[in-house]
Amino acid sequence: MKKSSRTKVIKIKINIFLIAFILLTILLSFLIYFSVYNYNSQRAKEFYFDYKGYLIEFRRPISNSYKVKVFPNESMLNLSTYSLALGIYKNLSIVILEKDNNQATAIQAAEIISKVKNVLDFELKNYNEGIGINLIKLKTDLYELNISNREYYVFLRSYLFSNETYIKVHRINLIEITGKNLEEFDLATIRFLISFLENMKNLYK
Repeated sequence: MKKSSRTKVIKIKINIFLIAFILLTILLSFLIYFSVYNYNSQRAKEFYFDYKGYLIEFRRPISNSYKVKVFPNESMLNLSTYSLALGIYKNLSIVILEKDNNQATAIQAAEIISKVKNVLDFELKNYNEGIGINLIKLKTDLYELNISNREYYVFLRSYLFSNETYIKVHRINLIEITGKNLEEFDLATIRFLISFLENMKNLYK
């Protein structure tokens, strides 16, 4: 018995629908893939610093950290972090106020220590024993600090004791980082670390 023309039309319509469905599925798969890829690529640019192929992660978008004010200027910050990158200091000293029990200060200290020490120790492992770590607590303020030319000092002033956000270079081996809230405290720390990492990257190519 011959198949009716109606059956053929239905089959053709079903086949066209199936092909269209498959093509649409493939198209949607590509769109989802590229959307995820673009999102991940953008996130990588925003939250990761590429250090010689190693991605160093930050909690906040790196681009936002460039809005942090630097005193007296960017050149002094770069000069200061350049001296740190040279590996000439025996110790990295984190300086805080004795009455500062803010967890945010501990977070900034841990991030600075881990990133600075890990990168310095990696690059200079064949030249010295690596940089040491000190924690210094001040009773009142920065004027109490006895400064040694063999140490690099980072004074962290949390938002419990500040209503401003900035990085201040007091001298080549002494900088102050402060933020008026948690986010801006994070960004000021990131700004300092990016300056250091950029100098490291340029020095040890």
